[in-house]
Amino acid sequence: MFGRIFLPLEEEEVVVVPAAAVFKVGQLDMVDVVVDGRVRRRSVQLGRKLEQGYEVLSGLAVGEKVVLVRDGKEAGR
Repeated sequence: MFGRIFLPLEEEEVVVVPAAAVFKVGQLDMVDVVVDGRVRRRSVQLGRKLEQGYEVLSGLAVGEKVVLVRDGKEAGR
């Protein structure tokens, strides 16, 4: 038999987006991002579900602002 164990030895930095900012369009996970005062829809690849929201693997950078409420309704995954 063979086994592998992963022991994280240092802190991990991840980009997290609130669950209320994520919505689906077909099979894609999307968020609305504010860029130069305008809202742009962007596809993101999500990782783990965390207490604070979802880990973002690609599609967002640190410090970008996402929209939590769309069309007067909360967004949800």
